[in-house]
Amino acid sequence: MSIGSLFGKIDVETPKHRVLKKTDDYEIRVYPPSIRAEAEYEGELADANGSFRLLAGYIFGKNTVKNGESNENTKVAMTVPVLTEKENNTKVAMTAPVLTEANSEAPPVSTETTSSSSNKLYKMAFTMPSQYSKISDLPTPIDSRVKLTEVPEQTFATFTFSGFNSDSKVKTLSEKIIAALKQDQDVSVADDAKSILARYNPPWTLPFLRKNEILIPVTYLKPITEPEIDPEIETSTTANLPSA
Repeated sequence: MSIGSLFGKIDVETPKHRVLKKTDDYEIRVYPPSIRAEAEYEGELADANGSFRLLAGYIFGKNTVKNGESNENTKVAMTVPVLTEKENNTKVAMTAPVLTEANSEAPPVSTETTSSSSNKLYKMAFTMPSQYSKISDLPTPIDSRVKLTEVPEQTFATFTFSGFNSDSKVKTLSEKIIAALKQDQDVSVADDAKSILARYNPPWTLPFLRKNEILIPVTYLKPITEPEIDPEIETSTTANLPSA
């Protein structure tokens, strides 16, 4: 743990982007194509340790690179933010009773009884360093649960805030941002738009110094001209929406 990271210092690569518009509540940004390493997990937003370890294991060497006749592993540089989004579907746990139909005239027979449950499904992603322009440039994950995905150029409304995260907080803030976007004549946002939580800091960073963002996919309706801000410079928006 570095002292700088305790106080929110970020010293790894962050994604380049163009800022198309700034308001008191959000920025409209365009992100270039990228490659992500992704892993799914079930449960709540906070239940991400397993997926984080899978992705961290991949970039720290649990991978293979074809080198002539031998396979070698290599390290991939860490970037931030770490992205988390809720998937459309849920994974439903095995339920009981199990019904066995003996014949077409007899009623189903119950063989056991237990309770049923369902878990929310999330996807966590690390964005690969910008030096990698295609998946074939990257080492292959050893664990099949880690997937490499090419992501096209994307436009997001981004809202920046500090502190802790929870399902309810992200949901409340996302709803407020979407409501504000629907009043913005320069953008179009889908009614079923899914938010992405972007976290820039490790868990030991002081909560009030943490940088988090909520990304909402949008369509920018105005002609895109020169960027307001140099795309090499990372920018952020001070959160003015009411807190969750």
